[in-house]
Amino acid sequence: MGIGKYFGGVWKIFASITLTLFILSVIIYGLDLNVSQPETNKQTITSHLENERSTRHYFELNDSICFVVDTEEAKEDRVVTMKSYTTNFVPFCYFCGYNRGTYRYEYGIYIDEPYMYGDFVYTKIPYDYDDGEIPFGSFQTYNFKTGKDGYVEQLEDIGPDAANNKYRVTEDYLLENNGLISYYENESCQIAFGVIFVLVAGLLLGAMIGVPIRVYRFRKQAKKEAQGES
Repeated sequence: MGIGKYFGGVWKIFASITLTLFILSVIIYGLDLNVSQPETNKQTITSHLENERSTRHYFELNDSICFVVDTEEAKEDRVVTMKSYTTNFVPFCYFCGYNRGTYRYEYGIYIDEPYMYGDFVYTKIPYDYDDGEIPFGSFQTYNFKTGKDGYVEQLEDIGPDAANNKYRVTEDYLLENNGLISYYENESCQIAFGVIFVLVAGLLLGAMIGVPIRVYRFRKQAKKEAQGES
């Protein structure tokens, strides 16, 4: 019977179900991935991965800020936003995307339709309400050298011609100068692997309790059989 006899039939059934779910989840969420920019240090599993079917692609500015390009956008310039990100939760980062956004979930930065002038990323869209931190009508900024976000009341405070459209961040610029990062954006992926990890934890707990009991029973039975033969 081998070592498998110590786990029991019920445990083996649940282990088979868990393994099947894991394989299906890897196929569904993992094989829809293509390798790109393998030289980057933002890795999932063994290589840098980006979801091939995703309409959004994430380009690294630094270790906490990225640009988002939506390939379904009809506009010629498809850079949608600049936003902050951090490492995704372990162990989900190894299956669903190495990084995750911070905006709206914890302190983070979000700038729509970004421009870049010198060390600043900013928007020409005036802030449309006063939240106590950024005044109404001002312009959000982020200094990627100092890591500080803030605002200016006049775009000229950034540079004399900062309003010029030539400073708009473009997809071509990002493709040439910035690397893609692996990014989580599929909630169902984390739900699927969350269920799998709970099942694995249950299997480990069941093995820790059940295997010693079975070992004891088998040894006791073997001892009785040995005594009967003598």
